[in-house]
Amino acid sequence: EEMADAAARAAQGVLLVAVEDGRVVGTVTLYLGPGSMQWRPGDAMFRLLAVDPAARGRGIGHALFQAWLDRARAAGKRRMALHTTEWMGTSRAMYERAGFKREPEGDLHLPGVTIIAYAADLSPRRAPA
Repeated sequence: EEMADAAARAAQGVLLVAVEDGRVVGTVTLYLGPGSMQWRPGDAMFRLLAVDPAARGRGIGHALFQAWLDRARAAGKRRMALHTTEWMGTSRAMYERAGFKREPEGDLHLPGVTIIAYAADLSPRRAPA
């Protein structure tokens, strides 16, 4: 229900969508302000990155990932936080390659599942000297 309620997510954050041939093939919600489930004040947070299974393997998830990082930096955010699960191995690998590190203090322990936290510094990258 939460994933399907795009209107509620758009009212609280920035809903980014990937469209191909007039059809939505991916989405992610970026939260830049208070109430966005971040565990440190001032963090940007994203939730519910999803790509249509028929559209996977074409870089859509990576493009959405890059778009929310760019938007958070443009908004002046210094950190991006996220939650994921153990069974989302492909996503976790993408986050780790991008410099996200585990932050156990942000984990959520729910009945039957632990939602694991990651965060990354969003400071502008310096060009090599």
